[in-house]
Order: sequence, then structure tokens, then C-alpha cells
Amino acid sequence: MKSLLIAIAILCALPSQVLASTCPSPPVPLRLLVPNSEYILIGRITSIEETTVENYTRLTATFEVNNVLQGRIKSKTISLYLDNWMELQLAESESDEGRMLVFINASEDDVDFYYPSAFRDSYKKLDEQGLNAYRQRIKELQGINAIKDEKRRDQLTVDWLINCATNRYTYWEGAYDLSPAGSFLEYYDYETDEFIPRIKLSFKQKQRIRASVLSQTKITYIELGLIMTLVDGPDPELLRFMMKTLKSTATEYLYRQQGLMRQITVMSERQDLSDALAEINTIDYDDDYEKRINKIAQTFINKL
Repeated sequence: MKSLLIAIAILCALPSQVLASTCPSPPVPLRLLVPNSEYILIGRITSIEETTVENYTRLTATFEVNNVLQGRIKSKTISLYLDNWMELQLAESESDEGRMLVFINASEDDVDFYYPSAFRDSYKKLDEQGLNAYRQRIKELQGINAIKDEKRRDQLTVDWLINCATNRYTYWEGAYDLSPAGSFLEYYDYETDEFIPRIKLSFKQKQRIRASVLSQTKITYIELGLIMTLVDGPDPELLRFMMKTLKSTATEYLYRQQGLMRQITVMSERQDLSDALAEINTIDYDDDYEKRINKIAQTFINKL
């Protein structure tokens, strides 16, 4: 059951824009962005235009370089590749500052032309507080990655991920990798169909992650995954948090709610909830599927 829930969580943890993309790719957290990027820059896009190269039309952004956090770039302006999704993402950004953090690699063919190192996560539009938070985390990770002792490096990386998860700007960067959706704390063994832990969290580390989860206003698949990672036994406060979330979002994100109901059932060890949840497995997938699931969810909630 655990492997099934985590598999669902991995898929549904992806940002909606990734799932909607014509070329979907898994999200890339900061832990991987930093070592996989030749350059990390802070600046702003001053213009976007279409350019044609060998009968191929591409969107090109002119990027004004303000700060260099990784790599060496002498130019004050460079050209960045955009695709339609990236342009839409920038246009819909809630930030009014216009300053961006970009993770990029140089083109082998075009001078001063750069590509995102990870298409869906390389361009982050942030306010100044957000930029400062990321700047600090990047500097810390660069120091950690320079450590040759793998065991020591892993230990420091766990603490670094928790520090990310306790900041509202970098929360996702830490929470994703600490949850089963990431691949840092555990790996999937195809022979046993199980996730095998590679790093064991200390009690103190679990308590910090737990506090971060409880500070959230809702439970997404990331938080659900964190709860599955944390829980070794009954936890009344986490249980109340999950129940409250389920009651307030009963008909939202249908499959996530099923995972939430399962976790509540496991933690509460209540047979009446287990019986209510078992009805889901008897429903055929047809036009009335969602309506029937919502009815079961409401029955489940009424028992809480």
C-alpha cells in the first residue's frame, strides 16, 4: 500500500504546468539545480523577441546580469532561451519586482546564448526577500557540495533541506526532497517494490520537519508524503491537522483526498474508517465515479 500511495504522490506532486506541458519533465529541486548549472545569475529580463535560427523560430529573452552566484560571465547582458510555457510563467508571476534567479548552461554554438539547465525550474521570478533566501541557500549548498566525505556531505544536506523547508520562499525545495516524491532520503527498489531508506532522520530532524508541515495552511501531496516519512506511530496533532484539512477540502483534488483518507485511517487505527474507505475499491470507473467517491468521502468525514 505504501508504494502505491507514494507512486501517486510522485505523479501528483508535479506542478500542474509540468503535467500540462507537451514535454512533461519531473521537477528539479534546488539541490540538483545548483550542481547541474554552469551559471547562476540574478538579473532581469529587459525584452523578449522571436528569432529564427536555421528555419527554427525560438523565443529569446535579453537578460541584464546584476549578480553572478556561480560561474564567470563578463557580459552585462546575455540572451536566454524561452519556450511558450516559460513566457507564460513569467507573465503570470505574482512578483512585481521583475528580478529573476536563473540557472543556465552556455550554448556550444551561439556566443552569449544560454539555455535553462532544467526547463521547468530554471527561471524563478522573486521579490528581494525571496532572492536573498535563495542566495543564502545556494551559497550554503555550494559549500556542502565541496565536502569530499560523502557521509558528512549527506548529513549536512539533510539539515540544509530542512532549513529550506522552514523558509516560505524555499519551502518546496526542501519539502520535495524530504518527501518520497524526491529521491534523496530513499530510493525505489524494483525487485522488492519498496522504497529503501538511504539516510535515517534523527528525532530532532523529524521534529523540525513536523513543525514545518503543521505550519502549512493545507496538505498537498508533498505534505502527505512528508507525513508518511515522519510517522512511526500515533500523532494526535498531525491527525487533527489531516482531519481539519480533509473536512475543508473534501471535494478538491480527488486522488489526493483519497491518500489523505488512507493516511488518517492508518494513523487512527479505526475500523469504521477502514470500512468506509474500503468502499472505494468496489466502485467502477465510469461517468458517476467522481460523484460516488465524493459521497464516500462525505461518509468518511461524518465519522471523524
